Amino acid sequence: MNVGHRAQTPKKKRYPHREKILDGARDAVMRDRNAEYGEPHQDFKRSAEMMTVFLRGAGKLADGETIEPHEVAIVQVMVKLSRLAHSPDHFDSVLDIAGYMACYWEALQIERLEQGSDD
Repeated sequence: MNVGHRAQTPKKKRYPHREKILDGARDAVMRDRNAEYGEPHQDFKRSAEMMTVFLRGAGKLADGETIEPHEVAIVQVMVKLSRLAHSPDHFDSVLDIAGYMACYWEALQIERLEQGSDD
């Protein structure tokens, strides 16, 4: 019997930086941006159609090739990474990347469902 030594319950680890990023991204993509721009997949779909027309007209995309909605999210992430390379402490870009990746995954799943594939 260990008198004087109580079994300690493990403390739950806290990750305040991760929580701040993920909570902020969740708010942005589930509330703020959703209210401003509509569902991300629909916004990405419109953007993908515009990018396809533009790149095809510029001779950068062959007939029959298209930009897909989930690819728009990747382009957006690249823009944010470029901005972070210039301003590494710009917190909103970090939030936006987390949000874009959540929207990327959702867009990809929607596209697969629409194509009849759920790989």
